[in-house]
Amino acid sequence: MTESRTGAGAGDPDEMVRLHTYGELTVAFTTDFTRDYDNDGAGAHVAGSAYHPEYPQWMKDRNEDWYWLGGLTLQTLSLDDGTQAMPFVKPSGAAPPDGKGPILKAPASWTWMYDDSGAHAHMAGTCYRPVPPAGYVALGDAFTDGVDGTHRVPDPATWPFSHFMCVREDYAHAGSYGAWIWNDDHSKGDYAFTGWQVSAALPEGATFSDEGRRMLLAVNTFLTDPRTSHPSTPPTSPTPYVLSLPVQGTSTGNTPAVPQLTSQTQPAEYTTATVDYSVVVPFTGITDTELSLTQKTDGSAFYTVERQNRYHLVDFGTNTSNTDNPGNTRQVSVGISDSQSSTFTQTYGLEVGYERGIGLKPELSTIHFNLSTQLGYATTTQVSVMVTETLTQGMPLPAQSSAALWAGSHRICPRRADGTYIDPDQGQPFDLNQTLVYDTSP
Repeated sequence: MTESRTGAGAGDPDEMVRLHTYGELTVAFTTDFTRDYDNDGAGAHVAGSAYHPEYPQWMKDRNEDWYWLGGLTLQTLSLDDGTQAMPFVKPSGAAPPDGKGPILKAPASWTWMYDDSGAHAHMAGTCYRPVPPAGYVALGDAFTDGVDGTHRVPDPATWPFSHFMCVREDYAHAGSYGAWIWNDDHSKGDYAFTGWQVSAALPEGATFSDEGRRMLLAVNTFLTDPRTSHPSTPPTSPTPYVLSLPVQGTSTGNTPAVPQLTSQTQPAEYTTATVDYSVVVPFTGITDTELSLTQKTDGSAFYTVERQNRYHLVDFGTNTSNTDNPGNTRQVSVGISDSQSSTFTQTYGLEVGYERGIGLKPELSTIHFNLSTQLGYATTTQVSVMVTETLTQGMPLPAQSSAALWAGSHRICPRRADGTYIDPDQGQPFDLNQTLVYDTSP
């Protein structure tokens, strides 16, 4: 299950720090934007503005072509530096499947969605929707540059629209409409605008059969409501799309040795942990309050979620008499409780528990992805070794001997690009709901 990469990879100094490859796409992030429009002076009750992403300096230094997939719009007149992030993508160099075209293609054309004619704002707002070529999907709308008061059409020959792309349909999946962003209600304009976020959450009642193999990533873009009023509920069309990225975790093949009691000295609480599985996810799926947004995009844009495998000493005893002692029956609590799961999810954005398995929730981030099978578990949900239960085990103590009882134990650990753990305790530990290990010495 080791990931195979083409293009940017382990030998690239920016790997994990700023970029990572998922199949045919290499993904990176920017916090740099140029304003295309704000509605100051239009008379609308709600402030609104629109932007396109710009290359950060490190991306310029690489002298490569990166592409954007949709514009950004916000309920504000200006964007503070380092407060929003958006992905850029580029082809990784991996060959497409037989019969498939390139991973990215420019829009076949553009459809006008809105302009603020008649509003008398200080800038000119014009919003267009990309029309994808056959076999491709557009992920979001975009405003054109109207800072000088000119309503423009997208120009595919000049930046930024020379680098606007649609993605091949097998690298996209239906998401859902997220939050309402802003509208121009009460402006003096001739047309109506309402913008909606695009979310990686599935449509109500929908399922995603590939959720253990592909990651749904919303790219922080928007869709313009096609209705000419100012509705308070999302439209039913068009379908909002997000990236669908193939994810392949890494298996080291390392497993901890089954513990043995080799003396009458009490062993350590935990055996030495080995990392047996890991998977890489964008920073947008992990809550890390110690780093600013720019520190993430420019220094830890991708996080490794690793599974540490070890054994937990749950009981130890010594019998100094010359008579065997049947000992007590030991009850061992295993699995992960709902309260443990909830606390870890709220703190770090990563859900760990029996019902859901290990997942990134679109309600907490821009990602929908289940990591369970990538981290070595047999199922994506209802992970049996995580069931909260009390196991019963006898602890007989032979004469002049010691005895120890261990439970298999895992720890789910999100780690930054520099190798540090975001959790001071490294991650969420839990003892496995499986056979305990008992041993005596001598």
